[in-house]
Amino acid sequence: MGGLIASYDWKKTSLGDPDSWPPNLITTLGIMLQNKIGMCLFWGKEKINFYNDSYIPILGNKHPSALGAHVSEIWAEVFEVVDGLIKDVFQGKQVHYKNMPLMVLVDGVLKQRYYTFSYGPVLNDDGAVAGVLDVVVDTTDEMESKNTVDKNERNFRSYQEHSPIPFLSLNKDWIIDYMNPISANTVFRGAEHVIGKHFVEAFPGVENTIFMDSYKKAMAGENVNFLGHYEPNDKWYKIFAYPLNPGVGVIYEDVTESKHLQRDLQDAIEARDRFLSIASHELNTPLTSLKLHTQMMHKRIETLSPERLLKFFKETDVQLSRLGRLVDDMLDASRIRDGKLSLNFQKDNLRNIIEEAVERISPNFLYAKASIPELSVHGKDFTCELDRHRFEQVMSNLLINSFKYGEGKPVHITLAEKDDHFVVSVKDNGKGISPADQARIFDQFYRGKNPTGEGLGLGLFITRQIIQAHKGDISLESSPGKGSVFSVTLPKGH
Repeated sequence: MGGLIASYDWKKTSLGDPDSWPPNLITTLGIMLQNKIGMCLFWGKEKINFYNDSYIPILGNKHPSALGAHVSEIWAEVFEVVDGLIKDVFQGKQVHYKNMPLMVLVDGVLKQRYYTFSYGPVLNDDGAVAGVLDVVVDTTDEMESKNTVDKNERNFRSYQEHSPIPFLSLNKDWIIDYMNPISANTVFRGAEHVIGKHFVEAFPGVENTIFMDSYKKAMAGENVNFLGHYEPNDKWYKIFAYPLNPGVGVIYEDVTESKHLQRDLQDAIEARDRFLSIASHELNTPLTSLKLHTQMMHKRIETLSPERLLKFFKETDVQLSRLGRLVDDMLDASRIRDGKLSLNFQKDNLRNIIEEAVERISPNFLYAKASIPELSVHGKDFTCELDRHRFEQVMSNLLINSFKYGEGKPVHITLAEKDDHFVVSVKDNGKGISPADQARIFDQFYRGKNPTGEGLGLGLFITRQIIQAHKGDISLESSPGKGSVFSVTLPKGH
């Protein structure tokens, strides 16, 4: 090991050139290398590893890659335990264990070993801890020959009692015979509820799942790592199962939160990709139409009748309006995301705004030979404080939706006074919205499983944001084949 340490390229580590190493490190290495007892040294905050020849049998096939490595690379399977002990020494605590049982990888196989060891500090001149020297003896052979299986089990259970990692074990008959405190408290709020029960009884719904299949493999002698979803409590667990005495030992970790974050990230990526695909298509449609109209007018301008020319201009205006709405929606979505959607509140008449919105949208209905939406009013004074432009945008979005999905059938608008608020309802008699789509209809970029007509999936998202900024609310009632009713509630006051 002296030769390996001398030839190692330490310049690639934070220690740098050995000529610049501190005297206390040099002295400690000298003591360690001349000692016949297994020793290793974790130096500095990076816990860079050194060890002597007698420590090599403890490492097994982890030698010589363990030299210069971090403790997490060398002892990944017991990292939380070892790292915690090293931190204790750095905090001035005394660390000594006799015959501690640890599940470690021995030549690639996870086995239970016993170690007697002491972790001691290596101090700088100012008394600060610079490193941790571990003097260790593998006492596995001694313990196995000295103790019965029952005593080994008790020692192992003693370790599990203080382990921060949830653990349980099953005997050969699939009965839960042990569960450490952290497992009992996080999953069952008390081990007494499950100790002595059959695994299937304690965990309903595990039959014919990855849990049962994996534990059968472990019962047969395999080490099994897997990620499983337990449906009864909708939790994801990362699990390591291994054969134990005979039976199964199970170490597990609740990774539900990280799984949900992963799913949310994937959903966001898919939503982005869908939006880019939809946006390129939706923006291209009016642009193509405008280009076609321009080319036709350029070629035939002298022969076009005033009526035909007027029709071209109307169609061009429709496509420009459509293009403008798409661009405005994208800009508004960006403003909402950045928290920059500004509103200018002023006193105004809600009825006038709705009537003007209907008048502005009516060409779409007339062009499609559909009847113009009718307005029913219940009340007299509809004065309130709101942003006129933004509420016109709300009404335009709702009316355009009723036009697209109303299948040409009559659309009815209701404006009513109720206690301290106003209610505006837009009802169409189209094909309706499925329950699955209703749950996400106000989400950004969502267009439903069977979208009809134009749009980026932003209109209702923006509509809800504007209404909420007015301290109001929007709701939906719909049944497939029976149309839809979007209801907007606005407070009467400021």
